[in-house]
Amino acid sequence: LARTALEAGQPELAEREARTLTTGEPRDREAWSALGSALYAQSRPEQAAAALRRAVALDPGYGIARENLAIVLGVLDKSEEALAELAECERLGRKGPALEMARARALMQLDRYEDSEAVLERLLAQSPDDRDAQFLLAQLRHIRGDADFARSARAAAQRPGAPPVTRAFYGDLLRRTGRFADAEAVLRGLIASE
Repeated sequence: LARTALEAGQPELAEREARTLTTGEPRDREAWSALGSALYAQSRPEQAAAALRRAVALDPGYGIARENLAIVLGVLDKSEEALAELAECERLGRKGPALEMARARALMQLDRYEDSEAVLERLLAQSPDDRDAQFLLAQLRHIRGDADFARSARAAAQRPGAPPVTRAFYGDLLRRTGRFADAEAVLRGLIASE
């Protein structure tokens, strides 16, 4: 019920159900993990991290709890700890775009910009339409003073068969950075092609 409530967008209900579980069975790793997810969904990352740490302490091999803990630690700017959790996830055979995004963010927070950029480039080589990764890469390049910071988003938008949402994202990225004429041209081209 706690997980279903969370998936249905009812994190308060999810929290209540998870707390009932943790009270009744304080050694239930899944209950603590569900509680952490419910707290995170309510923008309570410190409490979410504490619940997820409890889940991991109960079962150090519980991969999904470690993944979620790594993501929450990144949000809390505890980048070194996030990278340590990500290393444990990797050791457990866990991988995926969410973990790579967490790794890129942690590296960026540590001013390891080249490493972060490399992670994002690898991720986008596999999934060029990943808007979160495209935005983070453009942001990172912009911070570094790269005049062509949106080149990856542009390449994704201009490739044959690029989905309209990718092309719209590129136009919006240009708009956000004050390149209004370029943004208008991209968006008008998208409208004309539909």
